[in-house]
Amino acid sequence: MNRGATLLLNHEVRSIEVGDATTTVHTSAGPVETRWVVNAAGLGADILDREFGFERFTVTPRRGELLVYDKLARPLVDKIVLPVPSALGKGVLVSPTIYGNVMLGPQPKTLDDRTATGTSEAGFEFLLSKGAKLMPKLLTEEVTAAYSGLRAAIDHGD
Repeated sequence: MNRGATLLLNHEVRSIEVGDATTTVHTSAGPVETRWVVNAAGLGADILDREFGFERFTVTPRRGELLVYDKLARPLVDKIVLPVPSALGKGVLVSPTIYGNVMLGPQPKTLDDRTATGTSEAGFEFLLSKGAKLMPKLLTEEVTAAYSGLRAAIDHGD
């Protein structure tokens, strides 16, 4: 507990009862009675919002794929290299990592599946084409890993 707040991990929300003074959140670990609930459910935030009786936003998963190059590529990159930003964002970048590798990505993709964390051949090809424009010499280096992650994007501005 910090400043009156308690972070409860591993408490899957099953249902919610909103009362006059408190809210009871029925979880996989039992009921939790509280005055305040912070919705930090990420990809499930819109589902939790609906449990409270609202439909204020819809979450769309956005997958970002990354390529990680061997530490031998590190002399090529001493700072983050970005293309000129567009209306869609910063785009694919080349970046040194805190572990001494070099990262190329992300390859953004809007999805329907909130569990689709796999990498793809199309994602690799996209990243390599962008990397060839940003830093052609990087593509002669060895890729040691590929990662993918999802972020929650909503249907309107924050």
